[in-house]
Amino acid sequence: MRSAAAWPGAVSITYPSTAMQQDPYHDLLAQTGIAAAQLGYVGMHGTASQAGDAANMSIVAAGFGSARSPGYLTHCTWALSRPTPATRGAAVAMASLIKSTMILKHRLIPVQTVPSSGRLELIRHLPPIHDLGIHGAGKSHVFRAARVGYDHKIMINNSDIAGVKVSLLLEEGSNLQQQQYEHGGDGRKYRVVVVSEHIPQVLRHERAGVPEHLRAHPQTSLVNVAYTATARRVQHACRTAYLSDSIKNLVPQLECNDNDDIPPVARSDAGADEHGSVVFVFPARI
Repeated sequence: MRSAAAWPGAVSITYPSTAMQQDPYHDLLAQTGIAAAQLGYVGMHGTASQAGDAANMSIVAAGFGSARSPGYLTHCTWALSRPTPATRGAAVAMASLIKSTMILKHRLIPVQTVPSSGRLELIRHLPPIHDLGIHGAGKSHVFRAARVGYDHKIMINNSDIAGVKVSLLLEEGSNLQQQQYEHGGDGRKYRVVVVSEHIPQVLRHERAGVPEHLRAHPQTSLVNVAYTATARRVQHACRTAYLSDSIKNLVPQLECNDNDDIPPVARSDAGADEHGSVVFVFPARI
């Protein structure tokens, strides 16, 4: 996701203002430094009303139908997703986002749903978008970048009944392979393992069961244990934290019955500083 922006609606989408709704698109493109000619696909949120749909297409025509610069794709494809009595605007927005993600993944624009007879009558009154270089997805076709060597870019828009608009600018990710790190390759020698439960009695039982599991599975990664255990800590009130550099040194700490009996942090390196201190902070969930 390259950028996202939201604007409060000044008018309802059932009585839209074309000029007012056109400004957000210009703002989003301006803040990302992307020209309208670089977009290859625009997904719009239909309003299920003649006035709203006509206004949306007028916005597309004005914002993305200007003369495209030489060397760019000669047209931009648009598709309309609209709510029905059985759906809600949020569901349409998610469907549009998923659809756009699949378009980026498969480089294929699917065919737009064929409108009903009432929609055909509406389309006759829409702006001459085809002459402006904006094509509807009348059939499935390859999704091309706006220019050779450029990334594929998509803009999608969603509106609610109050006119609030949310626009997303999607761009294909980098082709660079993610660097693979070995466990501990991020520079951290020690890992924090937090055992937590709702009540102290269950916490003691949980703390006793973890060493048994680790002894039965000595190949377990300390990184995985630290992540799995620590990720649960925000859900529980009773917690005990441990610091260790290996599974072998973690087990003795877990086997202590009381917090006061927990031995100092186990270290496998004899030259480590024995006077170091560690502070554990458990922030509340917001």
